[in-house]
Amino acid sequence: MKRRFLIATVAAAAIGGALYLVASRSHEPAVAGGPLTVTIAGEPLVVPPDWIRFGSQRRSGAASRLDLGLTWPDLQPEPRPGSEKPASGTTPAAAPSSADAAAAAEAGLAKPVLVFAIEPRPTELDMAGRLGTVYARFILPDALDAPDGLSGRKLAAGSGYEDEELYFEPGAVRPFVARCFPLERKGPIGTCLTDLNIGRGLNLSMRFPRTLLPEWHALRQAAETVSDRLLTKAGSP
Repeated sequence: MKRRFLIATVAAAAIGGALYLVASRSHEPAVAGGPLTVTIAGEPLVVPPDWIRFGSQRRSGAASRLDLGLTWPDLQPEPRPGSEKPASGTTPAAAPSSADAAAAAEAGLAKPVLVFAIEPRPTELDMAGRLGTVYARFILPDALDAPDGLSGRKLAAGSGYEDEELYFEPGAVRPFVARCFPLERKGPIGTCLTDLNIGRGLNLSMRFPRTLLPEWHALRQAAETVSDRLLTKAGSP
């Protein structure tokens, strides 16, 4: 009898302790985890979780696409809604040196955000490769005002790129190329997109405000920095 009572008492204490532990842990603050390993099209990427824009993507494993947000020019994680600055412990991406091109930052407003998307390559050619094979067929002759080192042209109606502007680095083997477009039909052109193929079969696109176009050298370096960070960490022992 005493033995049965002792066993029942020990079991009850163990169950009670476990329930207390679960209850107490449910009120503990979340602890920021380490980098995530996300595999896209069979290629592993090691990603700081605070770079990822959407909570549904903030997990290790296979994914069809990954969306990242980093502030310009410091390449810090994009602030979450309701926060004024990135959380402590965030991971910068060794930002390239650059002049302050963002009028918003100079005015003390929120920093511009570079929005990256990583996904399987839709075609074998990135925008630099498509300049001579695709875009050249639709470039209109009249030149646009363009930042130093770039040429600007409108793209022809009926091309699928109507209402867009194309800016490119003439004469380069691997030119910088960006398409700039309105977010609403017939609206002002305020957003630009560039991309590059990375890894064995991935494409990294980068969307940025048109006001940053004069910083195109540093923007290209930022895209390469992000790519190198994701792929180098994935390939390191």
